[in-house]
Amino acid sequence: MKDLSKGSSNLIKRFNQPPKSNKEGEDSNIFGMKNVHGDNNIRNLSLNELIEAPKEWNFYKALEDDKMMELIESIEKSGLLHPIVVWEQSDDEYMILAGHNRAKAFKYLSEMDNGHKYRKIPALIKKKDEISAEDAREIIIDTNWVQRTLSAIEKSKSIVEKYMVLQNKTGIKKNQDGQGQLRDIVAKDFEISGRSIDNYRKLDRLIPPLKTMLEDNSISVSAAVKLSGLTNEIQEFILDKYKDKIHRRYIKKINDKKTKEELIEIFEGEDEKYKVSFDVGERYKEIYQKMTNTERKLASKKIEKIIETIGIDRKNH
Repeated sequence: MKDLSKGSSNLIKRFNQPPKSNKEGEDSNIFGMKNVHGDNNIRNLSLNELIEAPKEWNFYKALEDDKMMELIESIEKSGLLHPIVVWEQSDDEYMILAGHNRAKAFKYLSEMDNGHKYRKIPALIKKKDEISAEDAREIIIDTNWVQRTLSAIEKSKSIVEKYMVLQNKTGIKKNQDGQGQLRDIVAKDFEISGRSIDNYRKLDRLIPPLKTMLEDNSISVSAAVKLSGLTNEIQEFILDKYKDKIHRRYIKKINDKKTKEELIEIFEGEDEKYKVSFDVGERYKEIYQKMTNTERKLASKKIEKIIETIGIDRKNH
C-alpha cells in the first residue's frame, strides 16, 4: 500500500492542504472536503458502525489475498498510517469512502484478537451535510487512483465516472465547449496526458468480452483502443472469427470504415511470410530480375498455389 505522505500528486496535495475560499466564502476544494485542524474531524469508530459504499461507486477490485496479508501485517507491525475516510449517514452509521481494504484488515485482526485491540478504527468523518453524493463519489475515485495500481479497465471506468461527476457539478454536458476544460481538469488531477484520458475513455466502448480479455492481458491496451472505435457488431465479428489474431500486426490495419469483407482480407489475406529458395535456370533468373514488384508478388502467389497443390497431393497418397 502506498504511503500517501510521499509523492507530489495533485490529489494528495489538495486533500492535505487547507482549502482556499473564494470571495463568497465558498470552499473551492475539488473534493468538497475541508482541511482537518487537529483531531476535530477524526475519531475512532466501531467497525459495526461502518457500511460499504454502493458497488456502482466503489467498482474497484478487492486486494488479492497476498496483498491483503501484507496490509494486515503492516497494520500489526506499524499501526494504521492513515485514517479511513467516511461519510456520516446517521448517528451510528458511516459510509466508507476511502479505506475499504484497511477496514477489512481491521475486521480480520479484530476477529483474530477477539474484538479488543482492533474493534475500532481511526476515521476522518465528513458530516452528512458537509459533502454531496457527487463529492463522495469523487473521493472514492480520486483516492483509488492515487493509492492503487489499477488495471486499464479500472482506469477507464475511473475516468468515465470522474467525467460524469464533474458534468453533474458544473452543468457541462457532452459535446459542449466545456468538455475540453473537463478533460484538462481530469488530466491534471490524474497527472496523465489529455491523449491518455481520451484513450482510456474509449475503452469504455468495448464489448464486455473484449474488456475481459483486456483485464486478463490477453490483448494490449493499444489494440483495445483501436477496437473500441468499431461498432459492437464489428467488435463481435472480429472476436468470433479472429480472437487469436487480435494483435498489432492485424489491428493496426483496421478502422471504422472497413467492411466485413475488407476485414476478412486483412485477417486472412496475408499469412506469415517465410523466405524460401530453390534453383532455377539462368533464363528464369533473368526474367525474374526484370519483373516489377507487382509481377513478383503475382509470381509468389502462383508459387504458393503450386506448393499448396503438391502438399494436398501428398496427403492424398
